[in-house]
Amino acid sequence: MKQKVDFYKKLFLFFSTLGLLLVLVELILNFFGAKLCETEGCELVAKQVKFGDWVILVLGLLTFGSILITFKIYLNEEKKGHHKQGSFYNTLCSYILIIALACEGFFTGYQAFRLFTPCYYCLIIFIIIVILGFLKMLMGSFELISGFGAFAGVFTLFYLVLPVYNMGKIPDNNLTIFYSENCKHCKELMKEL
Repeated sequence: MKQKVDFYKKLFLFFSTLGLLLVLVELILNFFGAKLCETEGCELVAKQVKFGDWVILVLGLLTFGSILITFKIYLNEEKKGHHKQGSFYNTLCSYILIIALACEGFFTGYQAFRLFTPCYYCLIIFIIIVILGFLKMLMGSFELISGFGAFAGVFTLFYLVLPVYNMGKIPDNNLTIFYSENCKHCKELMKEL
């Protein structure tokens, strides 16, 4: 059993480091006007953020950094035999993950029910946070169930609360063009027309 838990701890360190590096790379690319994700969903998300998407990236960097740091401190305290201090940092790491899962409920719900298009970078970050949550549960931190509940609650509220877009009736005898300023395919079509 201890070998399994040690393996989960190594996986946890790997995925939290991977998340930190992905956010750091995206932040650096963002500084130079580039992105890892070139989907329409990524563009739409970037335009919706009040102070620019770099704010979300900095928050992601702080989140993954604090998850990694608190977990490493927990491992060091556990190694020294300071179980009380170690359990504090382990619990703190779990609480940060619970908050991250609730935030991911917001981001994924917003993309699914408001923008109707995904940002693949955001989905990868979401998957990493879900993996970290499951790994913590496999290590015995069952308080993460509340994080998954928070994710489900926020995601569901987006579905229930956001207004349904009324597409209206399309006239039978006229040609109607629907396009978006954010869609590269629409821009190409408008050039052709």
